[in-house]
Amino acid sequence: LDRHKEACFVIMDVHLDKTLHGIERVPSPLELMALSAEMIGASRVSSHEIKFEAVKQIYYMSSESRKHCDPSDNISVVTLPEPGEWFPVRRQDVEGHGADYAGVVQRRRSGRNFAREPIPVGSFMRLISLVGTAPRSDISATPRLLPVTTGFLVGHVEGFDQGFYRFSSEDRAYGLLKPGSFVEKMARICLDQRWLANAGALFLFMANLKVLDDEYGARGYRYAMMDAGILGQRLYLGSAALGLGCCGIGAFYDNEARELLDLNDDSYLLYLVAVGNIKKRK
Repeated sequence: LDRHKEACFVIMDVHLDKTLHGIERVPSPLELMALSAEMIGASRVSSHEIKFEAVKQIYYMSSESRKHCDPSDNISVVTLPEPGEWFPVRRQDVEGHGADYAGVVQRRRSGRNFAREPIPVGSFMRLISLVGTAPRSDISATPRLLPVTTGFLVGHVEGFDQGFYRFSSEDRAYGLLKPGSFVEKMARICLDQRWLANAGALFLFMANLKVLDDEYGARGYRYAMMDAGILGQRLYLGSAALGLGCCGIGAFYDNEARELLDLNDDSYLLYLVAVGNIKKRK
């Protein structure tokens, strides 16, 4: 690997100890098959590389390490109001679903054909539980500051009033910030994608960018975006396991979203994931 431009993200050790999805057990580790010259050639995306000095400078300027500031006065707070009451996600509400992992991964995809039917409360509690814990990678190892704050807008969920809710990862509890119908308004803010208005709930991943910059330096924005993406993928897999539709949205008007959610001046919505029942095909 080119140590200046490349890095290994994942190493996977595969053991086939039993028959799984038609794959027979093998007595010894599989030998790697040598790639043909044609396949090696296909991996080249360009015959040569164009180096843009400005891109390189941007990368190194945003590689600044943490400043080790103490953000205790405003720990990643993004919303102006606070919930009047918190409700815990109980263990019995999120017992294992028993879904087949390989099958869930195969079915995982974006689904937008939402039906205005309430999401069962048990299914919704499982989804909340999936985003209720931080990814806990090295980028969010500081216990006093998590890069992303999670919330959700309820449109059609069994047992939930419509409104804007915030989730507390530390307490594994949720609370109502503002009652009201916000799903259709957010659909208009998301470049007028009207199908979003039919979703049962819109999960929101938000961050206070100033606090992140004070704590992590210029890399804070990267950390928040990566954590938001990881949490969004949890919702994709969870929705596939529960037979729900799921679709992530990154296109919206920043200022309008902040105004709708009553975020403070330093905070922004980073990513939105819509979840709901899908219309059945005839």
